[in-house]
Amino acid sequence: MTRALATWGGQPYAEFADEPWTAGERARLEELHRTARERLAGAQQRCGQAAQALSDARALTREQPLHEEGWRLLALALWARDRQGDALASLRQARRVLGEELGVEPGPALLELEQALLHQRFDLLHRETGGSGVPAVPAALAVPALPDARPPAAPLAAEAAVAPAAPTRHGCPAAPTVLTPGRLLGRDEEIARLAAAADRARGGRAQVVLVSGEAGLGKSSLLEAALRQLPPQGWVAAFGQCPETGGAPPGRAWFDMLPALAQAAPPGSYAEELAPLLAPGTETASGQPDGSPARRFRLHRALLGRLRETALRQPLAVFLDDLHRGDQESVELFLLCAEQLRDVPLLLVGSYRTGEGDLTVALARLAPRPPLRMALAGLSDTQAKALLRRTASGMSDRAAAALAERAGGNPFHLRESWLLLAGEGEEKALGSIPQGVQDVLRRRLALLAPAVTAGLRLAAVAGREAPVALLVHAADHDADQLRDALDAGIAPGLLTEPRPGTVRFSHALVRDALEADFTRLRLARMHSRLGRSLIALGSDDVAATAAARGCGP
Repeated sequence: MTRALATWGGQPYAEFADEPWTAGERARLEELHRTARERLAGAQQRCGQAAQALSDARALTREQPLHEEGWRLLALALWARDRQGDALASLRQARRVLGEELGVEPGPALLELEQALLHQRFDLLHRETGGSGVPAVPAALAVPALPDARPPAAPLAAEAAVAPAAPTRHGCPAAPTVLTPGRLLGRDEEIARLAAAADRARGGRAQVVLVSGEAGLGKSSLLEAALRQLPPQGWVAAFGQCPETGGAPPGRAWFDMLPALAQAAPPGSYAEELAPLLAPGTETASGQPDGSPARRFRLHRALLGRLRETALRQPLAVFLDDLHRGDQESVELFLLCAEQLRDVPLLLVGSYRTGEGDLTVALARLAPRPPLRMALAGLSDTQAKALLRRTASGMSDRAAAALAERAGGNPFHLRESWLLLAGEGEEKALGSIPQGVQDVLRRRLALLAPAVTAGLRLAAVAGREAPVALLVHAADHDADQLRDALDAGIAPGLLTEPRPGTVRFSHALVRDALEADFTRLRLARMHSRLGRSLIALGSDDVAATAAARGCGP
């Protein structure tokens, strides 16, 4: 490609530049030339020629500042040379140029790169550069940052890393564990509690931590923040995620985790017995199938022995994300680690979504030695506005306040709202439901019983907040069934109880998403039903609700 580009000289059809018949062909050839230069810069990145890629990308942005690919290549080249601040500055310059010249926001590719930089998502850098010129962070720590926040398309790959241990005493690093929230807003307390748990574990007593919360609150980001920071402090760190896809082999989260862990800490004498987790479906020498009780017992014993040996050599941190999606084998192995590795330097961290999956038995088994439980809450209004302004500095105060209130402090809802605003403007963002939020909420509702969904939809028509007595009166089924439906909405965090006898949607977007699925005809019927109930109840409070919602008899 370099030789081909070297043959280009001057402008195409320069001697006929004033002739109308050359305009289209000149534009076509110049576009091909620009595309070839961009591809060459990308290939240089992947081949480790970072300096040349940086030079060529700078030239592209100088000559054609309105083409986004040049800015993307420039930011990647700077990031690969460990110049993250300059990379962010180049993306902001691209935003300014596009806004001033064209009146548009950057496209999806630039926005994705900006988010990856802000959240230290080295997986994108590895993908774009082929692993060359990556900043001084262990390559195996390249884990995505918003897993919990988006509807997952595929399970995350398991990760593991190890760094040289600090000076030790009795095999454990002496310096206290230091974890910082970095770019994570509103998680200072949680990251400090994780650091304290790590210190206790390093003293020789295993610590189990459970992180819970609704979808989008940042559970995965919290785990990944600790995962990135522990290996440089002398820990072996391993990460696995329970997949959402059906048909995965039993123990898939551990199956994904162990190969990376083996690179950090070789399995030694346990390699043969752990083979089924590296190649599911294999058989023993005696012909016993992979899933036989005897084989499972030996497999579990080998895994526990291997983890014990690792932790005794160097403190071990195991992170298992999305336990609510875990198959029986993945969850069982997590529980066995908690129950049988109590006397080794092990930090065992699991996360799950509130109200999804059935972890009743698992949580009961952990109860005799209570784990550290961290239930994540939404961001405060101040933190939500700060998050919005971090990604969209030109957002008006009105839009920031309205979006923060609608999202209820959920980082995923805030991010999706900002993307809608960036693409379609403030008015659209303030009056619409981001498609990503709608998709996630529909999935959550699909997990509920039809009677529960019906009760929640009735509450949505009544408003962001509604008296339970009004909903009971207006329901087309018995009172106990309606109350059960509301209880089922409170458990996963869709509803809250601001005061006795009242329910309130945790986020305005949740209410809007429920109401949006109604046809106008059905919505009118439900308004009428609520209006008749308001009149029948005869309360000033509910009359005010009727006026606000436009309900009539």
